[in-house]
Amino acid sequence: MSSLRIRLALLVLLAIIPALGLSVYNFVAQRRHATAATYAEATRLAQLAIANQEQLIIDTRQLLSAMAQHPEVRQLNPKGCSRLAANLISPIFANLGASKANGDIFCSALVMQAPVNNADRAYFKGAMKRRGFAIGEYQIGRITGKPTLNVGYPVIGPSDQIIAVVFAAIDLDWLNQLASRAELPPGGTLLVVDWSGKILARYPSSEAWQGRDIPDSALFKAIKSRNGEGIASASGLDGEPRLYAFQKLRIDGNEEQLYVAVGTPVAFAFAKANREFARNLVALGMVILLALAGTWVTGNALIVKPTEALVRSARRIAAGDRSARVSGGDGTGELGHLARAFNDMAEALQRQEAERKQAEADRLARQAAEAANRAKSEFLSRMSHELRTPLNAIIGFGQLMEMDAVTPEQRESVDQILRAGRHLLNLINEILDIARIEAGRLSLSIEPVALQEIVAECQDLIRPAAAQRRIVLDLQSSLDSQVVMADRQRLKQVLLNLLSNAVKFNADGGRVALSCDPGVAGQLRIRVTDTGPGISPEHLIKLFTPFERLGAGQTGIEGTGLGLALSKSLVEAMNGVIGVESTIGRGSTFWVELPIAKETAEPRSEEPTTGAAAGVASAKRALTVLYIEDNLSNLKLLERVMARRPDVRLLTAMQGRLGLDLARQHRPDLILLDLDLPDVRGDQVLRTLRDDATTGDIPVVMLTATATPGEIDRLLDSGARAYLTKPFDVKALFKLLDEVVAA
Repeated sequence: MSSLRIRLALLVLLAIIPALGLSVYNFVAQRRHATAATYAEATRLAQLAIANQEQLIIDTRQLLSAMAQHPEVRQLNPKGCSRLAANLISPIFANLGASKANGDIFCSALVMQAPVNNADRAYFKGAMKRRGFAIGEYQIGRITGKPTLNVGYPVIGPSDQIIAVVFAAIDLDWLNQLASRAELPPGGTLLVVDWSGKILARYPSSEAWQGRDIPDSALFKAIKSRNGEGIASASGLDGEPRLYAFQKLRIDGNEEQLYVAVGTPVAFAFAKANREFARNLVALGMVILLALAGTWVTGNALIVKPTEALVRSARRIAAGDRSARVSGGDGTGELGHLARAFNDMAEALQRQEAERKQAEADRLARQAAEAANRAKSEFLSRMSHELRTPLNAIIGFGQLMEMDAVTPEQRESVDQILRAGRHLLNLINEILDIARIEAGRLSLSIEPVALQEIVAECQDLIRPAAAQRRIVLDLQSSLDSQVVMADRQRLKQVLLNLLSNAVKFNADGGRVALSCDPGVAGQLRIRVTDTGPGISPEHLIKLFTPFERLGAGQTGIEGTGLGLALSKSLVEAMNGVIGVESTIGRGSTFWVELPIAKETAEPRSEEPTTGAAAGVASAKRALTVLYIEDNLSNLKLLERVMARRPDVRLLTAMQGRLGLDLARQHRPDLILLDLDLPDVRGDQVLRTLRDDATTGDIPVVMLTATATPGEIDRLLDSGARAYLTKPFDVKALFKLLDEVVAA
């Protein structure tokens, strides 16, 4: 029951908190009083120092005023004026003299070794500007060679013009002597600083600080913020925290001011309060120890032992003995009430236990229902995407037919198609909650495909990357009229992946070649050969494994390791075979075998800007659009749509990673991006495009069948320009293209 004893001890401590609070209050009050007294004394010392320095400035001003009226000065007589200055000089001054209106010094109490001009000195410029007494700044005298604070006074001629300026160089050692006379506390400092933050005098250690600039110090900022008069707590120049009082030296007619600051160490100011607080804490600690000892002995007999008996009965209840009871249930006081409550609890446990196998059953049922709801949500989201994708082709091609319709009958027929498609879209939205639809399979369109056309398209796409690394492309030399049975778009995807890898993993200045030769059993073997470093035998067996990059990530070459795995699946789906041969140090050859077509392929026209269409394209800026989409019907739909825009050059990619490569190489004007891609999700592609300096400014439009509001908002926040939902509106897409052209 040690925790109960601890709680009793805590109660004792809580009872002593008021006494502790009173001690803290007294300590704070003493510190407050000590602070006020320290500031008052520092202010008195600062005012005393200011008074001494003000008297020094007044005496100096009177001296200069008298000199300005002397005939030797007014006649600009060098010898007579110098004798006068030598007679008037005192230990306060390092030098006395006068200069002409152009700044040339003609009079000096000290002998000048060479001509001196003081036109650039602050005191000279101030006297000339104000036509009155002016104070300068910290300087090293050109005649004395000592640190001084110079003041000047103009000499007004008969025609009310300034004919000369008399000056006095106040020896800063004299200011240090004034500072040393102040009765400072132990560790205290007295500082004289000018308006720019330059130290004129400091006691003690004047030599170490004189002439230093401190405009950014906490002390000088406090002085300036309070207009030169007030108090502040700040760290001194030596890092010691002090309480400062400061005053400014008022000089009539001068914007420039001098400031005196007196600082008392915080440790000295609060020493007495700290000692008294420490004594109070020691006394209070002894009282606490005595109270805790008494509480420990008394509480053990009156509280701890009855509580231990209650704990033993509770453990019996926990072990299954529902007959366990505690004595003292008929007593009064808090422990008697506790005993009765314990016995009532034991009687209620049997009833509660039955209500609890039921509560657990209800909980399991709720979990099962929640899991079913989550599965249903995932199913509906996927089915929404899968059902909208074919509808995109139906409604999209229907819109193209609508644009081409000429006769009323054609327009009516197309209208029926669009009506039915949109009606079906609405029905899908309604029946998704109860639909059970099997997952679809990969859709291929196997037909005769002319290999030369496919290779030419791939060559255009990889040429920029190859040229950047001075890689020679030899892709057409061995091609003739070979025709294979394949899905045209999927075959292009496979060859583009192999050629792109051959460029990526090649050596700078290398070579990529494509060749064809007959295989076995009516097959055509297509070879892609590079001059790269080659692949070791232990790596060859893992080459077509998903996400296996064989250490390429350490070389800085981008990729996910899915390209070859996807290519293998596509080739096998087209009744073909893919393989590789490699030699370390000489390069690699990837080959694909596909059935040879028995009939020729129909010619295709991939470039719409020919003939009359070229004239239309010339009227607009050429526009390059990249479409990243893995669904073949959607690719064909967009190809047909873009054929109506002769000013558009369409690039396509059926993988996210390949789309990123094409975006970096060709920098299209617009990117249309699907969300569900086989290797990288569309939202990741979007983030990569935005984070890349090469592609960050290219507008990206999401074109996908996933249409939940949360998903749309998330992608727009990630940087998408717009969000078009499949089935998309062809006119809306054309409008978007026009906006890109206009931008």
